[in-house]
Amino acid sequence: GLISGCTGLATLISGNMARALINPDNLSPTVIAENDKYFDWEVAQNVPSAMRYISFMFLGLTYLGSLLQSPSDELDEMRTKKVSFDGRARVKALFSLRYFHLFMMVVLGFGFGMMMAINFKNYGILHINDDRLLTLIGGIGATFNGGGRLAWGILVDKIEFKKTYFILLLTQCVVIGTMSLIADNKIL
Repeated sequence: GLISGCTGLATLISGNMARALINPDNLSPTVIAENDKYFDWEVAQNVPSAMRYISFMFLGLTYLGSLLQSPSDELDEMRTKKVSFDGRARVKALFSLRYFHLFMMVVLGFGFGMMMAINFKNYGILHINDDRLLTLIGGIGATFNGGGRLAWGILVDKIEFKKTYFILLLTQCVVIGTMSLIADNKIL
């Protein structure tokens, strides 16, 4: 949970940095093609250099992170144990009722959230014409995503999984039901 929360906070920082490099003047998309909005060449020409800069930054962070790694005794133990899981057992597991149940929980329970995490800017730009605000919203959402993982984990420890999962799905249903009502409001 803590690592997920930090990842969300990093998204808040890197997302705003990418927006500042690509669209420093907070220009609105002006090119309209088949009901989609696109940014003009003035913004689009900044993308390659911004991606290079961000890639080098993440390369440096990855290198620094690799320096913090240390060998694990548990990993050595796992390598010495021979664990076999043949193909028939895998196929049997894939067709079990438990696997289908878990698969449907993931698809139906988290599909909308993942779809919105990926497409929030495409949806938001139709209603709010402010790239800086949408980037900030994405960063805040990523931070809450990470912090929420920690909070939901604590809640599962306090009450049982089914109740926590029900609360999570109920919250998601409320968000889905009210999203179109609040889409044009910058405050909400």
